[in-house]
Amino acid sequence: MSIDFSSKSDGELDSLIANHERKGAWGAPVLLEALAERSRRRDGGLDLDRTLDLILTTARKRRFVTYKDVAAQSERPWEKVRWKVFEHLGTLCLREHARNGVKPSVMVVTEGERETGRLDGETLAGFERICLVIDPNERLRGQALVDRERAALWGWLGVGADDVV
Repeated sequence: MSIDFSSKSDGELDSLIANHERKGAWGAPVLLEALAERSRRRDGGLDLDRTLDLILTTARKRRFVTYKDVAAQSERPWEKVRWKVFEHLGTLCLREHARNGVKPSVMVVTEGERETGRLDGETLAGFERICLVIDPNERLRGQALVDRERAALWGWLGVGADDVV
């Protein structure tokens, strides 16, 4: 039985997603479709697949993406989507954790940290929050969490420590 997610209200989508999150049913096709529909409605034209492609292409070079790069990849003006990028990246993490066990937003940093890849302040707090949504028992915080998730992403991509471009 297929579900027409476009006919669901925002509240119905939120409820469906919350129920799956609470159960930890990350790989459920219904959850993935509901996340995609909610993203289409709320993310101001940001595209999950384009964002993922940007992050993975850049991560293969062991480099980092900025929030403005995410907006540009979807051809959206930064001024119009700056407050939507964070939720968009959270949705991307939920989707990709379900699909591949990775959290791509670990590669997204502020402009000033493009070279270092450092996550701190609100960028780190936001990444920690999405990790806690995915696994409420997550014990790692800070740089240890970032390091583990970057290693997982690079490992999934088959990128070794010597693959710096």
